[in-house]
Amino acid sequence: MKTKKKFKPVKGPFGGIDEQATVDAFEDYVGGVENAQRLLSIYRNSYPMRGRWGTKDGKSKTEVFCEKAKQDGFDDNDIDAFLMMQ
Repeated sequence: MKTKKKFKPVKGPFGGIDEQATVDAFEDYVGGVENAQRLLSIYRNSYPMRGRWGTKDGKSKTEVFCEKAKQDGFDDNDIDAFLMMQ
């Protein structure tokens, strides 16, 4: 099984980050627009369990997102790339 390279933002012609090219590269990296949208949906719906005085399980939104994305079939590289884009 071939492993993926780490995702890197695309540099623009004047030294900054080319945002549209980076989004396009991210979509290619995770396997298309549908997978990118699935990751975004999972992220938006990832909330830690809250009790009356704070979180019940002590997890952050990012930790909950990582667990849900892994359950949905995404690997660590895809998750790291999405978090880099946020």
